[in-house]
Amino acid sequence: MKEDIGENEKLHLKVDNLEQFSKRNQLRVFGVPESNNGNLKEILQGIFENKMEVNGSQLEYCYRLGPYNKEAKYPRPILATFIDAQQRNLIFNNKKKLKGSKIAITEELTKTRYDLLISTKDKIGKENVWTSGGNIYTSIIGKKFQIRNIEDLNQIN
Repeated sequence: MKEDIGENEKLHLKVDNLEQFSKRNQLRVFGVPESNNGNLKEILQGIFENKMEVNGSQLEYCYRLGPYNKEAKYPRPILATFIDAQQRNLIFNNKKKLKGSKIAITEELTKTRYDLLISTKDKIGKENVWTSGGNIYTSIIGKKFQIRNIEDLNQIN
């Protein structure tokens, strides 16, 4: 029976890795006001060029997530897909330039990794947790750890 559990977890990990790989060209953009004026792709490219100083970003497509609700407190997030991972990484690595604005950029994660990210932030604190390349990392007392699963998180004191 233990072999079945181990095999099941291996398959789950393999599927999660494949799903995360399929998201390698994607980012989520939060805080962009909703308007009927203008093309969403052009609005994002304007943010990348004017606020982040990244010219020539190559967005393949982008769209808002979820249904429109005029009563909503925050604008719907945008899922942006880039032509290649290099373009996506350029934008993600320059997200610090948005500090002070209401706009934030995060990696697009699988449900499993997103849940693990939230658990890690709850346990360790959001200041010491980040993602890179779809992986979750933390730094405790100057040591960097990759959190791959809940067992990795439980081993950190």
